[in-house]
Amino acid sequence: MNRYPADWPQGLIDVAEVIGAELALVLAGHVGGVAQYVPMHPESGHKLVKYIGLPALRLLSKVYGGDWLTVPKYAAGKSKRVKIKRLLNEGTSFRETALNADATVRYVTMVARDLRQASQQGSLFDI
Repeated sequence: MNRYPADWPQGLIDVAEVIGAELALVLAGHVGGVAQYVPMHPESGHKLVKYIGLPALRLLSKVYGGDWLTVPKYAAGKSKRVKIKRLLNEGTSFRETALNADATVRYVTMVARDLRQASQQGSLFDI
């Protein structure tokens, strides 16, 4: 069984296997979609340190050091929406969903509205 959401691309999963899912999403959110050079021996001044920290960058360098790495961009927002939908479907309150999904209550409310509209619309094949 895959421990990552079904909508995650393999590139994001690969990075998550090295630095963890949360930091992989942070990286995707900040530099996703743009190739980033991963140094062989990272220093504290490297630009990726401000997003994921030096320990995580050192882990990445063990696997990707000396290479250019592109983490998919769209995965961060899409995964957050998937997590919100799952939590709402489990009956979690808007407040708790927002806290667990690192989102605002306003965004959770918007996703909930979209879910309601989609369920009320039905399918074209239901005719």
